[in-house]
Amino acid sequence: MESASQRILDAMVKKTTPEQMERSLEVLAGAGVITSTLWIVGYPGETEEEFEETRRFIKSNRGRIYQADAWLFQYHPAGLAHSGEIEVERGSRSRYSDHINEILALAPYVVDRDLSPAERFDRLERFVRTMNELEIPNPYSVYEWVAAEGRWGSLDGNRTGRRDQYDGPERLRRE
Repeated sequence: MESASQRILDAMVKKTTPEQMERSLEVLAGAGVITSTLWIVGYPGETEEEFEETRRFIKSNRGRIYQADAWLFQYHPAGLAHSGEIEVERGSRSRYSDHINEILALAPYVVDRDLSPAERFDRLERFVRTMNELEIPNPYSVYEWVAAEGRWGSLDGNRTGRRDQYDGPERLRRE
């Protein structure tokens, strides 16, 4: 999914719309298909309103989203849709020294004239807090997978046949 802002989706060349994404979630979840979503936080030029559009989209589709994972946007000067335009409009610089980049075997970049690191991490933190409030997991441990499966099976419209088995993460803590 990556964003629910049409402008950001177009910039990423996703060739979809929020309406199409919503319909896809509806059809997939209705057929019992687990919907794992990835969201990009802090795409260059992303406004606060565009970030909020994404959170509102997730809130309105929470019953159709099995899991949600957020990544902070990472710029690369080559191989990214519109990377040349981002470079011209905003500039970039290597995040680390040449020596560290050689050790890492990659060269992460920072987009200049964009969100500060504090703003980016604030958005990421708000995203994660929203997912926690909505009980949309991003499971990594066995405990988290069991809770995610229980939540998914309990949601109306997801054809898993296990709706009666989930009474929230508290049940898992009791067992």
